[in-house]
Amino acid sequence: MARALADTGEWESALSHYEACVDDPSFAFSGDALVGKGRMLRNLGRSEEALEAMSGPVGAANEAAAIEAVEAALDLNDTARAAALLDRVEPLNPAVSTRAGFLRGKIAFLVGDHAGALGILRALKPVGPGMAVEATAIKAKALMETGGLDEAETMLEDFIAGHPNLTGLQPLFALLDSCYAGSTGASSNELSRWAASASDTPAKKLAMYYLARFETRRSAPEAALPMLEALAATPAENPMAAETVFELAALRIRLGRPEEALGGLPTAGTGPHTDYLRGLALARIGDHGGATAAFLGAASDPTLHEDALFNAAMCGIFESGNPGIAFERLQQEHPGARGIELVRLQSAFHMASGGKAATAEALEELAASPDSAVAAKARLALAEWKYRQLDTEGARKELLRISTAADPAREAALAVFLTDNGEAGSDERTVVAARDFLASFPAADSTPSVWMKLGEVLFRKGDYASARVELESLARKFPGSDYEESALFLAAQSAARMPVPAAAEDAILLFEEVASASGVLASSARMEQAAILAAQGKPLEANVILDKILAGAPDRETRAAALVEKGKNLYRLGDKDAENYRLAIGLWKQVAAEEEQDPVWRNQALTRVGDASEKLGDAPAAIAAYYEVFKPSDAPVPEFFWFYKSGFAAARLLEEEEKWEEAIRVYELMADVEGPRALEAKNRINKLRLEHFLWEED
Repeated sequence: MARALADTGEWESALSHYEACVDDPSFAFSGDALVGKGRMLRNLGRSEEALEAMSGPVGAANEAAAIEAVEAALDLNDTARAAALLDRVEPLNPAVSTRAGFLRGKIAFLVGDHAGALGILRALKPVGPGMAVEATAIKAKALMETGGLDEAETMLEDFIAGHPNLTGLQPLFALLDSCYAGSTGASSNELSRWAASASDTPAKKLAMYYLARFETRRSAPEAALPMLEALAATPAENPMAAETVFELAALRIRLGRPEEALGGLPTAGTGPHTDYLRGLALARIGDHGGATAAFLGAASDPTLHEDALFNAAMCGIFESGNPGIAFERLQQEHPGARGIELVRLQSAFHMASGGKAATAEALEELAASPDSAVAAKARLALAEWKYRQLDTEGARKELLRISTAADPAREAALAVFLTDNGEAGSDERTVVAARDFLASFPAADSTPSVWMKLGEVLFRKGDYASARVELESLARKFPGSDYEESALFLAAQSAARMPVPAAAEDAILLFEEVASASGVLASSARMEQAAILAAQGKPLEANVILDKILAGAPDRETRAAALVEKGKNLYRLGDKDAENYRLAIGLWKQVAAEEEQDPVWRNQALTRVGDASEKLGDAPAAIAAYYEVFKPSDAPVPEFFWFYKSGFAAARLLEEEEKWEEAIRVYELMADVEGPRALEAKNRINKLRLEHFLWEED
């Protein structure tokens, strides 16, 4: 009965039956039942309990349970404990021996020993399809980490071609897609062959989905569309059904078919990501009121929060001239967001289109914005506004504040900037106008500003290769100009985003050029260098760069950012040496202890202290750090992300220690704050009270 229930996914019921079998010492299969119990606990997310149940003496009767204990330790990301448990296993049959070997390879990969993992797994003959798939995935990831992208690609293609009928191939296809994305000479031949197969294998549907992604990535969306539509037509047979909905809707919006995108999306409120796509589609068809509501729904997801609020505010302007509550939330919850200035700018544009007298004052204020792009747009709009008011002299003066070129060049430059109005297709039109201007006025005073605009738009479009060429050319053509530093900085950012290994090294060199000039972007360039090195798996080298920033007496914001990033890099090395966790904690405590520190930096630092303390097994220290973030205060909560992250982490630790009342108190502190996760905290309180009979007394 336990096995039958487990096969149908009824894990709670299966668990109770397995436990009954385990508790009967006379039952002949109590060892097998113990393994089943452990697996059900792991399926239910209770790996710590599974670990306790499986960690008894190792012997012939329970060697499978010992292996299951290793798996449970890996569920908890406790590689040290997993390795220790595995060392105690003495396999008495080939299947268990193979499983143990596989786990040794997996542990080697998880601790960063990629060469060791490859050596173990290449010599292994997997037992069963599940192990074969996972072993192939680990080998591919290890090769990708060690620069063997082409070898990983070939291995994945060979495995899929040899096992098209296996279920569970999704992770291998996802890795193969990453290989293709990172390769300049990737070919879709294998995906095309599998997708066209006459046999209806699991690999066929997956190949169709990833072939569509491949075609979209290489700018062939028209070829991708029919494949995604075919997959969407049979969702029950599509292992990537949910992903297909997103890809298809996004592609239809990109191709200018928003009505079809709306028709393929689930009903409003189904999820934040589909709501976000719904908002984009509604905005494209001019339903800005509906788009505002959709974007506000999408804002419930932290990863979409800022962009969703920005889009909702912009749609509010298009709908009624009022950015509304979305703009208020954007300012409150993301006070440093660039979108705030852009919303204000769009509001000024709306005022101008309505002929409101306050337009000039609003544009004057925005023309002094620290955001150069916003300031430029505002200044040009102000020139246009004064021209419309028949104040030709005023318009001329505004133009002269941007450029001192002759009238034809000034007019052409103004046309370029005014083309960039945020409407559909404006990016493409701006690129064309800018290139035409540069061909017509190669030596005009406004050439650097138009050239900079061209680079910025190409960067915004995601054409990083072209953006880098234009921006670096601008910097070399006009050394010492006001645009040299910003052009080099953005050129470096473009190189960093190019999916070519050598481009990252080029980006580091360009950022070094900016940093060495000691301009206003010097510290930002160093931060970017450190980020690239960290992404390359070189945290200690990244910290050398961060130390250069800290040695230069940076401002409070930059110092906090550098200390936090340095701590994060040490944290990444904590699995190899726990002392790195302690060093990271020391850095984050410096951030939290600084007077007049931005609450966001302080809260982030304390939350990370708590996380690192957990890694060290010091739960009281972790809870104490978390508590400093969410403890009661008369002041309003300055930010919600780290506030809730700390609160839920502390509550989780208390629950793990079965301190139900204390956990409930933590949830109550969060529930009392009117924020995006207050309801989640309230629901957790109710669940704990029901599960543990913790009724409140009247």
